[in-house]
Amino acid sequence: MDKKIILSIITGTLLIFPVVANAEQNVIRPKIITTFYDENVPTWTEGDYWTYNLDTSGGDEMDILRFDWHFNNFRFSVDDVTGSSYKMKINGDVTGEITAGIVKGTLRDTTITGDAIYEQSNAGIKSLSIQISGKILLVPFTLDLTLSFNPAHNPIEWPLSVGKQFDIPFSDTNGKLDFIYSGVLIFDDLDISLPLGGQKAKCTGVEEKEVGAGTLDAYRIEGVYDDIEFYYASEVGNIISTHVLSDDGSIFNLELKSYSYSGGEPGAPNKPSKPSGPTSGKPDETFEYSSSTTDNEGDQIYYLFNWGDGTDSGWLGPKNSGETCKASHKWISQGSFEVKVKAKDTEEHVSVWSDSLTVSISKSRSTRSYLTRFLENLIEKFPRIARLLECPFFEKLLNLQ
Repeated sequence: MDKKIILSIITGTLLIFPVVANAEQNVIRPKIITTFYDENVPTWTEGDYWTYNLDTSGGDEMDILRFDWHFNNFRFSVDDVTGSSYKMKINGDVTGEITAGIVKGTLRDTTITGDAIYEQSNAGIKSLSIQISGKILLVPFTLDLTLSFNPAHNPIEWPLSVGKQFDIPFSDTNGKLDFIYSGVLIFDDLDISLPLGGQKAKCTGVEEKEVGAGTLDAYRIEGVYDDIEFYYASEVGNIISTHVLSDDGSIFNLELKSYSYSGGEPGAPNKPSKPSGPTSGKPDETFEYSSSTTDNEGDQIYYLFNWGDGTDSGWLGPKNSGETCKASHKWISQGSFEVKVKAKDTEEHVSVWSDSLTVSISKSRSTRSYLTRFLENLIEKFPRIARLLECPFFEKLLNLQ
């Protein structure tokens, strides 16, 4: 079996990881870009799940290998949290077409099941074991794949922030593949060795991204030199959308359909409400914002407002569960800023971030300032004109804001 079909299988199980495989090594010139806020690695808990639809297609130049696969209701769920790892369950349905040498036809009654281990420190995958079984036309087949990643592989460098550029580290990927077709063992412990990493990536902004699971505020991350983009939403604690178009014409698209993500630490307050307050203004003006949340244990709550300009309010409180917290801020420069808030209880359990409120700060052009400057220059050149400006009409004009 061609390595491309193996890679297509891996794309279906590792979500975005193939976008960083075998990347060209290029140098990025540093840029100074405003950082809105830092997003740390998510904390998953038992019972959290993410369901995706995933489409991947491609082949080789000789058309000996062609595939067009669709993973439907492709679910990753946290089965257990042990030590420093997450144990994940994988399941879903697979449809599509495949041509691989003598094996050719439409997938029927095909499913994917398996397990994966992820590392808590960076949400990176450490190991994977899956089975894809079904029929190609009417002929049964089974594919067993096991992979290990050293070090645990994750294409996001934490903390994530707008403007950040980074190299995704390499991971050595090794594994075995068994393939049984029509009762015949086609491959038995086929060795797999694929490098992952080396891609240059950058976080270009926070955008509203519409997917099947809803419209979510998400970080947009793209390849610096390749046709790659994906979106990470802190509200979801995972990738919500991915698009990859490789040099050989292979396509990989992923979209989040549903999720159950508690977020934050066990026992933490619930997700705070989106900050309420002005959405536009001028530099050096003071604005007030408010938010609230509840704690299931009834603990008192502290709030931290992040102003999107590299500063925050510090922890404010404590407030009773459900009580509104207010904070004030003024921006000293123009720009668009994402304001959000998180909460922690008196036991130091920290919640997820709230949805962001976009605030636009700009200097308004004052008619009076331009007119005053013009008249001051005119008086300097023609002093006698000052008497004319003392008439009521010009006094009224100069007092216009």
